[in-house]
This record gives sequence, C-alpha cells and structure tokens, in this order.
Amino acid sequence: GGSGHVLDFEYVQKDLRTFFRRNPQIDVHFMGINHGAEVGRPQARHTGWINNLVQYIQTVDFDIGLAPLLYNAFNRSKSDLKFLEYASLGIPVVASDFGPYAASVSHGVTGLKVRYPHEWGKHLNQLTTDAALRAELGGNARAWAATRTIQANFWRWEDAYAAALGRVRTESVPAAVSTAACAVPAASAASVASAVATDSVVRDRPDLSSFGVALGQAV
Repeated sequence: GGSGHVLDFEYVQKDLRTFFRRNPQIDVHFMGINHGAEVGRPQARHTGWINNLVQYIQTVDFDIGLAPLLYNAFNRSKSDLKFLEYASLGIPVVASDFGPYAASVSHGVTGLKVRYPHEWGKHLNQLTTDAALRAELGGNARAWAATRTIQANFWRWEDAYAAALGRVRTESVPAAVSTAACAVPAASAASVASAVATDSVVRDRPDLSSFGVALGQAV
C-alpha cells in the first residue's frame, strides 16, 4: 500500500501483531510501502513500487490479501481498487467492512469482512488453515472481477458518450434539427469501445511457489 495507509495499519497493528506472533510460519509480503515493522514483521519481504502493470502482476505471489481501512471520511470516499486487483488474480481478501469494501466484498462469498478488531486474527486463521475455503472465495472473487472488465462494461461508455453528445447537440443546434443532429452513429461508438477493450483486468494468476499474506500496492 501507499503512505496513505499508515493510519490504517496503526489501526489494526495490534491484532495483526498478535496473529503473526502466533503464526511465525506465515510468510508476509508487502508491496509499495513496507509496513512490516508496524505488524511485528520487520524482516517481511518487500517489493517497492512497480510502474509496469505486467511486472507488478507477475510479482504478486501471495494467497491472501489484506485491505484494512480506518473509519474516517477520507477512506469512505476511496474506491475498491485493491479488492479488484486481488479478485482479478483469484486472491481472497480480508477487508474492513467499511467504505468501498462494505458493498463490493460479499462476506463468505468473495472474501471476509472485518467489523470488529478481533476478527482480523479470526478470519486470517480461517483462510491460512483452510485451502478449500481460499480456493472457493478466490474463485468467486475472480468471477466477480470479470464483471468489472472493459469488455463487460463497454456499453456504459457508449451510453455515456451518446448522452454527452446528445446534450451538447441539443444545446447548440436549433430545435428544428436537434432530433436528427442528436443521433449518435452506433458503429462509431462501438468502434471506440472495442478499441479500448483489448485489455482486461482479469489475467492468469502466476504459479505460487510459497504461501503468504500480503498487501498490494494500490492506494
């Protein structure tokens, strides 16, 4: 995570420290900012910022993702990008039941949500000891992520362009010809959509050679 997550980790550090102290066999991998010291793992693996998306995805080698959020107005306004990144790789998440994750994460289906502090350790213990549960939640999360790709949502762009062009032309063209002028060539809009739909959030997950818990680099 970024530096903006410092307060988030301070909020959950007591419970994460307790879990990691009781489970020294668990590998911890931070990407972006290294919060290892806060959670009692100063020697945790750390990967700095990676600008290339393909290289970033290839570096993700963990099995459980963490997404803690402190309860405040700033975090309430964040997006669910971190969960989307995890989900697109089939990685189950343990996330705060707050802000963007309250609606995006389906508890017990695509991940586990934390409402009370002690649940960080409880949910992590569930996932680290149950491979079948990890696979089930991860598979469900990946299926959900497939609904958030450009391919699945290009029509939203088409509708937005059509609506915007319609408003502009209605305002600038005389009423007598506004009806004809507002017609948006469907083929043109579709061409724009297909041109940007060549990439997908969902990619094949790299082979995992070790088990670990980590926090991705999304802000």
